[in-house]
Amino acid sequence: MEVGVFSKCIRELILDHDAVAVPGLGVFTAELMPASFSDHRTTINPPYRELTFRKCDVTPEEGTMLNRFICSEMSVSPEQADVELKWCLSRIHSELEGNRTCTLPGLGAMRSTSQSDYFFVSDEGLDIFPDGFGLEPVSIKAADVKPVKRKAPRRRLHWAIRLLLWLLAIAVIAVGAILLVFPDGFAGFSEFFSGVMDHILYTKEELQLLGR
Repeated sequence: MEVGVFSKCIRELILDHDAVAVPGLGVFTAELMPASFSDHRTTINPPYRELTFRKCDVTPEEGTMLNRFICSEMSVSPEQADVELKWCLSRIHSELEGNRTCTLPGLGAMRSTSQSDYFFVSDEGLDIFPDGFGLEPVSIKAADVKPVKRKAPRRRLHWAIRLLLWLLAIAVIAVGAILLVFPDGFAGFSEFFSGVMDHILYTKEELQLLGR
C-alpha cells in the first residue's frame, strides 16, 4: 500500500470519527477547536477540527476500524490488509529515521525528533470538519464613518429674523396704505371692506331688503 492510500484512509475515517488508531504507529486525533479572534480581535474565525498525532502502542483490536477500511478501499482480505499496512508503515518509519520527515499527501507530514519521537504537522487549511462547510472568517472592523456636517443653527436663526422683519415691514406698509387711502383710517377701511363683501355675498334685491 502506497503512503498516499494510507493518507486517504486516515482522512476518510477522521471525517466521521474523533480518532483513528494505527497499529505499529500511534493514534491520529481530531479535536474540535472553538471560534477564535485574530487580527487584533477584528476577525472572528469559525470553529474547526485540528488533526494531531500521538505515538503510542496500538493493539490489533484497536486497529480493527482501519483494517476494515483498507479492506474496502483495496478490495482485499483482512489478512492482506494487515500485510499492506505493515509494508506501508515500514516505509514511513524508514523515511522518518533517514530524513526525519515523511509526507502524508492530503493530510500533512510526519516528523521525527532526535529522540526518535514522532509528531504530526497538518497541511495549512486542512478541512476535516464537514459540519463547518461554508463557514468563513467574519471581519468586524468598524467601517470608516465620516462625521456628518450639520447646518449652523445661527444661519437658521438669521433666516427666521429676516422673515419676521419682512412680515413686519409688510404689515407697516399695509397700515400706511390704509391710512393713506381712507381718511377715516381703519373705520373707513372696515366700512369699505364690509361694502365689498356685501356685494359679493348678496344680490341687489337682498341688499335693498337689508337697507344697504
